Amino acid sequence: MDFNTLKRGYLEELDLIAAQLRAFPWENRAAYASWCAQTYFYVCHSTRLLAVSAGRIPLAEDAVYNRYLRHLQEEKGHEKLALRDVEKLGFSIRDFAEEANTAAFYQTQYYYIERVCPYALFGYILILEGLSAKYGMDCYHRALGAHGKDATSFWKVHAEEDPGHIDQAFAFLEKLDASAYEPILRNLRESRERYGQLLDTAARAAKPGAKKAA
Repeated sequence: MDFNTLKRGYLEELDLIAAQLRAFPWENRAAYASWCAQTYFYVCHSTRLLAVSAGRIPLAEDAVYNRYLRHLQEEKGHEKLALRDVEKLGFSIRDFAEEANTAAFYQTQYYYIERVCPYALFGYILILEGLSAKYGMDCYHRALGAHGKDATSFWKVHAEEDPGHIDQAFAFLEKLDASAYEPILRNLRESRERYGQLLDTAARAAKPGAKKAA
């Protein structure tokens, strides 16, 4: 697999998630709060995943190691943004259970890092930062219009910052050995599917008769 195949795969997966992001009821308080809560649950692991992955990078690959460490610093405290949004919507994180598909979303990353290849984490990073870069501003403005700026801090930060991160990531990935591209793309595709499941589960909170958080 070459770099252009990886990039085409990334664009294809973004196209596949687009309809779900547009269809998500960002204006609905219960559904949006559920999304914020599930976001909190997986983002709590962001710095841990980067640390575990960095620790498995070969000693000769200092550039990758150092990139993971920089990214770790950038991600510090981001779970607190999602937690704040939950609370500004009038909920407590205790009102929400971590859904099974949310757990599978981040737990799979530990498997990829430890049993497949530490570079595979880029697939998870690309789909999350890619959807924020391409569709985040629209999602942010829809949530902002319905819930106000105090309850939309997570989307605001990621919609504004992630476009630059994607450009940097691909400039870096182009320098990697091509053997890393297959696990990265495989993880990217699986992560897109699991994130779609997370969206579907959160959206169900908007349906009549759904159990509401207190």
